[in-house]
Order: sequence, then structure tokens, then C-alpha cells
Amino acid sequence: ELLSHSFAAVVDRIMVRLTAALPAMAASVPGTGPHREAVLTLLSEFLPLDEERAVDACVWMAFKNAARIRPFLAAEADRSHREVAAVVGQVITALVPDDGDGQQSLAVEAERLLSTLYGVRIQALLQPAWMTAQLRHTLRTRTLTSLAAQRYRPWAAGCDGRTVWATPQGA
Repeated sequence: ELLSHSFAAVVDRIMVRLTAALPAMAASVPGTGPHREAVLTLLSEFLPLDEERAVDACVWMAFKNAARIRPFLAAEADRSHREVAAVVGQVITALVPDDGDGQQSLAVEAERLLSTLYGVRIQALLQPAWMTAQLRHTLRTRTLTSLAAQRYRPWAAGCDGRTVWATPQGA
């Protein structure tokens, strides 16, 4: 029970950070520089960019691994996934148009983004010398560029964090 409570506290801390980043994303116009920065800031909250987030990421990974073999931890592990996935779903809804496939397509894109974030998180914890802050930024930016390319096209080439987005003709 103490283990489950400890993980719940970490999940709650992460959700407070994510929830705090949502209003800036929601308040900005999709396809603009401020929206892009708000999304990048939100995505940053998933990653071990400082000591507090690194500790949370380590606890998250340890708990998720433990929950696979200890059924009494499954409920909290499921809650953590649902809550984080709901935030990622809001990001995807803001970035990716419904291609007529309805929620199925958006769910696939949300899982793609979650998988990328989890991979970057794990790599940053396990190989911090390789997964530098600049590389983490580049990966976030390229992931966002890939997702936003389905709705917007960049005016400037590259993923330098200064790209301005334009709505395609007819969109």
C-alpha cells in the first residue's frame, strides 16, 4: 500500500505540471509560434530535464515495471496511463486533423507521441551523456513538426525551434 501511495504522489506531481501547462496551449491559436512553444513546454514536462523531473521519471519507470508483476499495483498504473494519455490526447487533438477515421486515427497519433516521449525519457535517464538537453529539444521539436505537418506546413525549413507555422491553402 505504501508503494502504491508513493507512486500516486509522483503521478499527482506530474499531472500538476502537465495541467499547469495546458492553459497556455489552449489559449494560443493552433499553428502559431506561441502555440508551438506552449506545446513544446507541455511536452517538456514529461522529460527528466531537472532533478525533480528525473526523480519522478525514475520512480515512474520503477513503479510501472513493478506493476507488471504485482497485480495490486495495476489500478494505480492504469490511472497513471489514463491521466497522462488524456493530456496527450488534448495535444494531439490540437495538432492533428481528424482524417475521417475519427478517434481511431487520433488514438494512434496519441500512442505514437506517448511512445516517443517514453523513449526519450528512458534514453535520457539511461544515457544522459548521449541524450543531451539539445538532443532532447531537437527530438521534441521534430516530433511536433511531424505531427503538425499533418495540419500545417512550416514557412522555414528545419527544426530549429524558430519555425513559424502557416495554415495551408484551403484548410
